Amino acid sequence: MRKSKLITTLLISTLALSSVLTACGSKKNTSENETELVTEVETQSLQSEAGANIEGTNLEGLTFNQSVSEDSSEVKNLLTNSGVEYSDVILYDFNLTDANNEKVQPDGSVTITFTPELANPNREGATSTYAVYYYDDENGTISPMETTSNGDEVTFTTTHFSYYALARAIHVTNEDGTTSLLEYVDDEGNYLTWNEKEELRAKKEQEAMEAAEKEEAKKAQANSSTTSSSSGKSGSTSSSSNSSSGSSSASTTAYFDRAAAESLWASINAERTAAGVPAMEWNETAYAYACERAQELVTDYSHNGNNESYNEIIAMRYDTNFYTAFKNSSSHHNNYMSSSNTKGACAVYYCNGWYYCAGDFYSSGSSVGANYVDTYTASNGVTIHILENGTCGCFDACSTEAMMAAWEEYKTLKGIQ
Repeated sequence: MRKSKLITTLLISTLALSSVLTACGSKKNTSENETELVTEVETQSLQSEAGANIEGTNLEGLTFNQSVSEDSSEVKNLLTNSGVEYSDVILYDFNLTDANNEKVQPDGSVTITFTPELANPNREGATSTYAVYYYDDENGTISPMETTSNGDEVTFTTTHFSYYALARAIHVTNEDGTTSLLEYVDDEGNYLTWNEKEELRAKKEQEAMEAAEKEEAKKAQANSSTTSSSSGKSGSTSSSSNSSSGSSSASTTAYFDRAAAESLWASINAERTAAGVPAMEWNETAYAYACERAQELVTDYSHNGNNESYNEIIAMRYDTNFYTAFKNSSSHHNNYMSSSNTKGACAVYYCNGWYYCAGDFYSSGSSVGANYVDTYTASNGVTIHILENGTCGCFDACSTEAMMAAWEEYKTLKGIQ
């Protein structure tokens, strides 16, 4: 607790009049007394368990609390829509409680100082700027607060308690003297610019293509030494497409992971619901088309297959944690959080060590049309969809052998050679 003195000077003037009557007239005698009054005002400080400090008056007997909200998606949307650049966003709840653990508002203006727990970007020459915003969760608005910083220590002043969002923007200087925002975080926690993220994506795509080519070369070499297969089929199915033209390879590692797709869809809808955005309806037709799109990403990692009748997000990873990847990308995040999207589906396709994901979202007025012509559930329990190009794919996670068995059964049933 600290005390500071507030000095108030009060001038009290007293006029003492004495009249001396003489034959020549009157004489006035005046005297002025100055009195200085000193008033003491206590400036108190409290510290939260998390280390934040608050300074103000009449804080005695109160407790300062600080917590972090797990969901900052709505604030991120508001910042993005307001044109605010950020690398990280943390949503805080600062409040005071009395002896009965009841929340109370401060008596006048208070100053809050805290150090946010944010990762070090580990980038030479990177500079960080901080800004605090008041978040009105009832009206869905943000307002900038006057913010100062000293290193990573942030200070702002307010007259009321509520939610406050801290936005950190990290910039690096390019070779041409321009600056770029570090707006993406990869799986290893590295902060990347947009261009660096795209370069990494292209690199991973190239590595995946090279791995697929090596795998195909191994299969070709193995097939060349074999005169026939036990199943009576020859050739091999391309591991990069997991589709069939009537031939298969027992060693192909490719399948659709529906469980991962549904988990991603549930996470997206949970975030939408928490932000007050209606959940999207899962659509089986959209899922079939998303499966086709995810399969196409193996050989063409782009939006080229998008017929522009829907919104699409795509990604490729070593694992199935696509939700984190999409959430950390402002463009993908804004896409799946858009209230105009009312239905759709996600598909996850595994091929040669990589997972490919396509999320397709449709508005209420758009029709969902996938480029498949039929579906069939075989006696082995595997459901396949038959595409317009005469190939097939699994709806659920299944081995290539199981899919091919279902495909052969379908061809026999339909009289397809």
